[in-house]
Amino acid sequence: MSGVTDVVYDLDNTLIDAERVKWFFRQLAKRHGLTEEEARGIYRQARNEEDGKIAITDERFLQFLRQELVELGKELDTDIVEDVFSKIKKEKEKLLLPGAVDLIKFCGKREIRNHLLSLGVEEWQKKKIGWVGLDEFFNDENTVFTIEENSGKSGALRKIFGENFNGTGVVLFNDRVDESAELLDAYPELKVFVRRDMNDTRHNDAVWQEFSRKYEGRAVVATDLNILLEKFREYVEPRENRGGDTCRR
Repeated sequence: MSGVTDVVYDLDNTLIDAERVKWFFRQLAKRHGLTEEEARGIYRQARNEEDGKIAITDERFLQFLRQELVELGKELDTDIVEDVFSKIKKEKEKLLLPGAVDLIKFCGKREIRNHLLSLGVEEWQKKKIGWVGLDEFFNDENTVFTIEENSGKSGALRKIFGENFNGTGVVLFNDRVDESAELLDAYPELKVFVRRDMNDTRHNDAVWQEFSRKYEGRAVVATDLNILLEKFREYVEPRENRGGDTCRR
């Protein structure tokens, strides 16, 4: 057996399609006459505070969009806003990544404790959790939020498991390769299953290949959450002919 006692999930681009939410934000700006690049620029401005802390919410994006429109001599159209957000809320099945619920239930059935560790403003993250129905599984008792982009998840893991945490018995499902590498270095017994979103262009193939090479035996990478679920299932319940640690790419 693998000895897994706890699984920690990131939210955006791990369990839900956050790129799809960003797409809707851009559509909101474009329907007011802005270009794709201008829409992306508004999101970048709204994403962080000056000190680097995560600040993006639906209301903050609207605030920055409104400011941009005022400079252009335009006003925010509330009808467009209501239409776009009504469409987001109707996207429940599309926003929830395939395999997410199956993965959570798989762990629950095997008495593996589920935790949600989400990078973002608590109010906004909870709104998205409710939209896709994940509030059935995560509440204040097993959810931690952090707005600290640099080392925020490391501190959150210690908050969940204690200051002497070294990763023993814990598997993290995540999407960011740089962040995953930092956590693997910080916690020598931690194992990470990483969903690579091909719409996220922050890191190229070479970075991902080096990550897989460096952390072979501790990290699993796939573009599909269902594939990660299957690999995790094999890790938790190895086939008779596997034996040993099967946490491999």
